[in-house]
Amino acid sequence: TRVRVRSAARTGAGRAMEYALEALVACEEWFGPLPGGKLEICQTRFCREKLEFAGCVWLDQALFEGENKEEMRWQIYRAVAEQYFGIAVYADPVADVWLSESVSEFVCYLMWEKYLGKQARVERMDQYLTNALKVTIPGNLTVTSSADVFNQSQYNTVVRDRGAAAMYELCRNLGRETF
Repeated sequence: TRVRVRSAARTGAGRAMEYALEALVACEEWFGPLPGGKLEICQTRFCREKLEFAGCVWLDQALFEGENKEEMRWQIYRAVAEQYFGIAVYADPVADVWLSESVSEFVCYLMWEKYLGKQARVERMDQYLTNALKVTIPGNLTVTSSADVFNQSQYNTVVRDRGAAAMYELCRNLGRETF
């Protein structure tokens, strides 16, 4: 797989390449070659959330210029996972977004464990997933609700975090190989 990072921030570009390669190695080991065989990660100042298409991901320039390595790593892990679940395995981006987002988010936790260790994965899950499970779902929203009815905070809590928690429980109960 060919990977290219386009960024004016040298340090950030190097980190982006490192994290993209980590994610690709894990995903190619687990799911096979990256669909399309290439990935470009581009720095932009025009979007705050990542924007992705097949083989190309735009990330906020603040990730490249800042010191928050953990957030950059997570965003790149998610971007690579979504090249598999969301682009290669396509779900309707409004009605069935949970199919790609929940699985992609869970795959990020698996990558986190692979490269940072089990304790780091547990700590991150405690920080994000445990809190999401304690929140009452607003307005009867469910993980299968249409994406256009969520604000960003609700979306992250209900679709990404709760969905990843459900995937974790499935994996834990079925066993990683079966899952």
